[in-house]
Amino acid sequence: STIDKYQVESLEVAKEMVIGLYDVTKSEICISVTGFAASGKKQPTDGLCYYGIKIDDLLINESVQVKGSRNVCRRKQTKHILKRLYNEIKGLS
Repeated sequence: STIDKYQVESLEVAKEMVIGLYDVTKSEICISVTGFAASGKKQPTDGLCYYGIKIDDLLINESVQVKGSRNVCRRKQTKHILKRLYNEIKGLS
């Protein structure tokens, strides 16, 4: 129903995904990602991704938009998310 209401590439879906992953795994750290890499057609959503990070009781649900080719966008998005995770873990200790 969330996908029907918002679409698969949305902040709301990223949040549900990370909560669902936690519910299934009970892992201390969970990450979800959905969004758009470069389409090759120069769309306003190119490079936009939504992500969720769950660390114990902390829930982060954000978006980031980067520029570049499809693979460059994926690498930049991944780097951003992992840096965000690292900074949160560093701050928690």
